[in-house]
Amino acid sequence: MTKLSAHIFPVHAYREQKRYMRRFLKKPKDCTVREFFSRVQEINNYLQVFPSETVDPSTPLPEEELVEALYHAMPNSWRTEMVIQGFNYVHHNCMELLNFCERLETLEPPPEKKKDNKKSSKNLLARLVTESANALVFSPRPKTKDLVSTVCCTDIANTRLTNVKI
Repeated sequence: MTKLSAHIFPVHAYREQKRYMRRFLKKPKDCTVREFFSRVQEINNYLQVFPSETVDPSTPLPEEELVEALYHAMPNSWRTEMVIQGFNYVHHNCMELLNFCERLETLEPPPEKKKDNKKSSKNLLARLVTESANALVFSPRPKTKDLVSTVCCTDIANTRLTNVKI
């Protein structure tokens, strides 16, 4: 199993995953704190399955490092509030940090919900059709020998050119 995982995983996967978790992890805005903490802890537990680069087996991040990674993954405004309130993450465990962040989360306004694409695309299409119908520019051309007048119709973006004989 070790050889198989070493074959499937990219080179230095264990080291790169730990580095990412320590330095670049950020909480998404549309994710609750509890969901984020849960997922990070799940990923942390998967680290023991990664192939080790040394003779020592791969291990998850210890709780102190995990708390530090989670603290730095929080929005800057939350970390500022932690400093203002005297909450030092070094002296707390994951559950205490989670509880504090959930209290901060309740003070945040709810994230904006995205509009239904089907409704907005229908409205957009209707608006574009109306605007393009109103925006036709007629430029008369000289009359031909047959006394037939040709009118050139284009829309504002000049994307459509139509000759109409009158």
